Amino acid sequence: MQLGKPIPPSERHAVSVSLPTWESNIGYEEGVDWVVNSMETGYPRFRLHDDVVRLNDLLIRKYGKPNEKCLVFRSYNIGCQCRDFIAKRAPDATMRTIQLSVPSIEGADPENICIVLFDQELFPLAKQYWQHSGNIISSRFAEFCYRMMSEKYRQASAAPIRPPHRQYAREKPTGTIDQFESDEMGEFMQERFGRTLSINQAGLAKMALRRRIAGTADDDKANASEEESIQTHAKPSTRKDDMSENDVFLYPSGMSSIYNAHQLLMKICKQPLKSVCFGFAYADTPKVLEKFGPGMLFYGNGEDEDLDNLQLRLASGERFLALFCEFPSNPLLKCGNLKRIRELADTYKFPVVVDETIGNYVNVNVLQYADIVCSSLTKLFSGDSNVMAGCLIINNTGRMYKELLKMQNSIYEDTFWLEDAIILERNSRSFATRAQIIDKNALKLCTFLKENNHVQTVYYPYFNPTRKYYDLCRTANGGYGGLFSVLFDTEENAKKFFDALDTYKGPSLGTNFTLTCPYVILAHYGELEWAAQFGIQRHLIRVSVGLEDSEELISKFKAALQSLDS
Repeated sequence: MQLGKPIPPSERHAVSVSLPTWESNIGYEEGVDWVVNSMETGYPRFRLHDDVVRLNDLLIRKYGKPNEKCLVFRSYNIGCQCRDFIAKRAPDATMRTIQLSVPSIEGADPENICIVLFDQELFPLAKQYWQHSGNIISSRFAEFCYRMMSEKYRQASAAPIRPPHRQYAREKPTGTIDQFESDEMGEFMQERFGRTLSINQAGLAKMALRRRIAGTADDDKANASEEESIQTHAKPSTRKDDMSENDVFLYPSGMSSIYNAHQLLMKICKQPLKSVCFGFAYADTPKVLEKFGPGMLFYGNGEDEDLDNLQLRLASGERFLALFCEFPSNPLLKCGNLKRIRELADTYKFPVVVDETIGNYVNVNVLQYADIVCSSLTKLFSGDSNVMAGCLIINNTGRMYKELLKMQNSIYEDTFWLEDAIILERNSRSFATRAQIIDKNALKLCTFLKENNHVQTVYYPYFNPTRKYYDLCRTANGGYGGLFSVLFDTEENAKKFFDALDTYKGPSLGTNFTLTCPYVILAHYGELEWAAQFGIQRHLIRVSVGLEDSEELISKFKAALQSLDS
């Protein structure tokens, strides 16, 4: 696939972008012209979508001063967080915030936005907040705002005061879930999506999503059919001690759910405490803990010996805000001993936050050991790689449940855009079925690769030494996920294999199609030596397995392996 093209092809709101060769990935990280100038899109937290740029440009023309830039956010509170993040690092900076009420479609309440304006040299700092916090506006929302604010439609007007907090409370859906499926779509939605969902029914779409997550997040439903998956939004599960959709909170990205979990815990904690990051987590998670709080204690290996060290620290009186971890980790797919972590948390009274994006709740039940579970719904829950979303779940049997829920309800802002909710609801109906197929494909492919003499290591939960900890959380019929990493005997062979492999190649994971990338180059190019001390080698290749026929997949990987001997 051609460099810089969206993945999936021709998708206006694509989440990934084609970086088809090893050299193009390095060129992307180094910002060389032949790569950067070819990029038509990118991962939305890293590269502003063209629709977001267009909206920013429109607002700068109307409200900006010479040499100013801006970013748009979904609420005044988020805009202030961005402003404060910049001010902390540039104390002499001059910034402005403007609140606007954007005319919506007929019958809908106006949409509120906050513009943060700053000197153009401060844009890299503003971009850091955008990337790390994940509190982004989606390309669909930007497109909508531009449409409504352009001369062809209606002009937005500046709001003189901060909009009431209730503007961002959870929407109160009207009608019933049955109506949600059967009502005729409005003209706007018909034009855009051709679905049987009206934009005015988006509140019900969000309820459907939250019920779908709540109905299976801690249940053994890996064998659910697509029909059963669809029905999870129709009514809450009736099983004993079932969690409620009121314990599930939607966000505009997976990182936003992690960022907001951290913010929630800092508001509850009475003193400034560092967090523990256990295991080598996705790159932006440690950045959140470091840049938006008192710092962190990083256990990059995530081994039992690290838990021994943590226990000694706790026993000596040291205290922490919370422990954050992934299950499994990215990119080595290692699993920490969540049972022991839970025991330490109960003994020393600290909350546990688990990111289960890679394991996903079809395969693993991590909620039993966590106070908060975060997940990127952008990934396999959606699968179509055309919408950004995340969720935060509070464990209703946890020691801190009432305290967490009360505080969360007091600070939560629903900034997940209506159209994105409708798209995600549609995409996620087949989640359980797709997860099963991908699990089987991944295990077959990993088994095949392990037999090749050029392959040094295949990192996959089924084969990893920490499998016993994965199995502690595995659901009754759960598999081992669709993500793995492979380390070749030499960096040269890794490059040759990657360039020869006939799959989509770009950032992200959890897509319905197989997606490959030199993960360490993309995520840790500026800190390769640091990553290597935790076993994260620069020539590691990460593979997110898709729904393709397993034999077809093996054939493609076999052909790429054969190129190493030619």
